[in-house]
Amino acid sequence: MAKGRSVKLKLDKMSVTVLLVMSVFGGVIGFYLGLGASAAQTVSFREAATLMKDKGALMEDVGKLLDEQGKRTGSREMIDKAKQALEAGSVMMSKGTSMMGITK
Repeated sequence: MAKGRSVKLKLDKMSVTVLLVMSVFGGVIGFYLGLGASAAQTVSFREAATLMKDKGALMEDVGKLLDEQGKRTGSREMIDKAKQALEAGSVMMSKGTSMMGITK
């Protein structure tokens, strides 16, 4: 077995001061680097929310068209698909809207 050796650190006032200044300086730099990275994430999050909202509106439009076509032809299957598209579009639009509310 190896004998345990204790290591004593001798820190004078200058060493402690330098360590404190370096850690504060590093913290400030890290904070500002983090702000720059979060700004890019916010932009991409907002773009994703806008895309979801637009796709939801498009799905609702497709659902309305399918519903009209289904009623015109009497196709029950098309009417059911229209209902699903309308519901999915509505859900997607509401999620996109709530995501946009988070970024404001």
